[in-house]
Amino acid sequence: MENTTFEFLAKFNQLEKICNDIYGEKHGVTLYINGMQSKQYEGLQYVESWTFIFDKLKRCRHLRNIIVHENETFFDENELQEGIEFMQAFYESILSVNDPLSLLKKQEKARKEKEQQRVMINVERQSDKENYSQIKLISGIICALFAFILTVIIICIII
Repeated sequence: MENTTFEFLAKFNQLEKICNDIYGEKHGVTLYINGMQSKQYEGLQYVESWTFIFDKLKRCRHLRNIIVHENETFFDENELQEGIEFMQAFYESILSVNDPLSLLKKQEKARKEKEQQRVMINVERQSDKENYSQIKLISGIICALFAFILTVIIICIII
């Protein structure tokens, strides 16, 4: 095997290790790919590089499997080098919590917080309406009571 192939495998193993740590299981890259697959719809909406990273990650895993399981040694050096560079950048994005699944999780959290704020505003508005209704009711009762007392006083004066 050539140096580029060894470097490719080393980068893949580095990426595999961090993904194993994330998931607490073996085959972390596959688990990451499966995670992206299951969140495909949301990911395409909220993460600009979703498709590129998904496809590139699958391709790197495929190349690694060919190298390891089929003992294939004839690869396009440029493709292996691009894979090495991609895996290094992807590894760094995981470390900085800017990988696609982390970005999607941040987006979902922001959406939930925004929804909670909207609910709280609606609750406050409803509460304000209820308070206003209660104030109107109490005001009406006070006015009726005042009118009743005034009527009793007038009747007492007349009698």
